[in-house]
Amino acid sequence: MKVYLCGPLDLALLDHCVKWREIARLELDDMDCIGIDPVRGDNHPSPNDTGDLSTIPTQPKPLVARDMRDVSRCDIVLCYWPADATKRGIGTLMEIALAMLWHKPVLLIDPGKQITHHPWIEVAVTEHHDTLLSALNSIDTYWR
Repeated sequence: MKVYLCGPLDLALLDHCVKWREIARLELDDMDCIGIDPVRGDNHPSPNDTGDLSTIPTQPKPLVARDMRDVSRCDIVLCYWPADATKRGIGTLMEIALAMLWHKPVLLIDPGKQITHHPWIEVAVTEHHDTLLSALNSIDTYWR
């Protein structure tokens, strides 16, 4: 099973945004699942950057095309929205919408309840979780 790992790339929380994906990939690997990380390769800004995501070295069209392909090929979308995220996460919201349109289950981890109660999110998201562990346990016991 392939699990797409989406979530905002908040520059102020970049280490956290990369770290949760590393943890998820390792746990998914133990479940014989594949974690598809959109932050793989050089497609993320430098942790020292204080600007916007324009510092990503990949051009926008190939980056978005790859992410769209990844979402279309995955079996489930795991979305982590950090409690202290300041980024709007426009790309993440687009990925959630695509998953909904393509009938992919979306598991949302939103400990700060920043987006959970929006009508679009309530319709698009299959499961709401407070922790990464809870969502990974659901994948292991229910979705796998």
